[in-house]
Amino acid sequence: MHTQPPLLNVIFGLAILVSKFHHILVIQILWLLVAQLGLLFLTLGLRLITNNSILAVLFSSLYVFIPGTLMYSLWSYNTIWVQTFSIMFIVSFLHLKKGTSQVLNFLCVLVSLVVLYLVRVPFNFIFVTAFIILSWIHLDKKLQQIRVVRAATFAAISVILGLQAHYYVNFGLLTTSSWTLDQSLNVLKKGLDSKEKSEIAQVNSCFYSVINNGPWKTIDSYSTCEVQEERIAQSSFFEISRRANPLNSKEHLLGSTAIKDILIYSIPRYLPAYWKVIFGHEQFEGTLYNYLGLKNFSRTFLNVAIYSFIPIYFLFSLILFVCVLALNRKRSLRALQVIVVPLILTLFMNAYSLVGEVVENERIRADSHAVTFFTATLIYVLFLKFWRQIRNISKF
Repeated sequence: MHTQPPLLNVIFGLAILVSKFHHILVIQILWLLVAQLGLLFLTLGLRLITNNSILAVLFSSLYVFIPGTLMYSLWSYNTIWVQTFSIMFIVSFLHLKKGTSQVLNFLCVLVSLVVLYLVRVPFNFIFVTAFIILSWIHLDKKLQQIRVVRAATFAAISVILGLQAHYYVNFGLLTTSSWTLDQSLNVLKKGLDSKEKSEIAQVNSCFYSVINNGPWKTIDSYSTCEVQEERIAQSSFFEISRRANPLNSKEHLLGSTAIKDILIYSIPRYLPAYWKVIFGHEQFEGTLYNYLGLKNFSRTFLNVAIYSFIPIYFLFSLILFVCVLALNRKRSLRALQVIVVPLILTLFMNAYSLVGEVVENERIRADSHAVTFFTATLIYVLFLKFWRQIRNISKF
């Protein structure tokens, strides 16, 4: 079981209320339904860009059998939720740009962004609020004034900002989890060499304590660090969550807070460390190694092709697309207007799977599978369209 605040914790609680003895079955049924919802939106999106229902079904069927996609459909990882609601957002957003069923698709955009914020920490409140506003701008001006649209927009932003205000006021956090700080330090340390760690440790006694003790420690381990304890919630907030995980304690939260300053200092000064995090060095194989599934499977061409089909497909499509745009620059701007949002989201989700974790990069990469697969297909369809036009012009 792998849950992150705040939505998945609520789901577990509701499942136990529904059936104390069969709550796992309730959760598995829910996960399967969420997976099917994602498959539905993927098929609708593929039909939109290919204008062919048969191709859409064939491509979405191919997606089902790719390792690391629907394999999570019965397990309470947040992966399948991120897959489903990220593809719901992209497909609904493209329908907004096209001008079809705008109110319905706008509501789907709002639901998907709120759920992504509630499920996955990288979808922070600034990111999702910006996309809500961007989606609202893409509505027809007359539809922007409809009461249900304005009310839904206000409600979605209120939920996001209201919940974020709760985390900030009670815990001093600009995310929905303090584990983000510990994880960020863990990633950064993997890319720092001994000399760089020593340089950071010499800045002050707090940095020395954090570097030497590492993440996931209580504030007692960072005794030389000063934190504003009065801003942190009372211990009664932690009583239930600490039973589920010992790391959910006030002492660990204060320890996470102490890490914040060293990250602010170190990240801009040691950005090249992330290159070593991704590609590895003598002591660490690198997150790209984990991302491609090489940690869990033998390093053969067939295994890499099977387990990394989606990122390879995306990279292949992107290279072809860039080449054809170079041959047809007049259409470049129009093409970019179509793919810019799917492309940004794809790159963002794959980036956090590489530099947001140093162990389970393959599982976190699966968050982006639906969006990456869809964006790769969208790019490939545009490539074929422009290539035909170039060939027709050359024949003429």
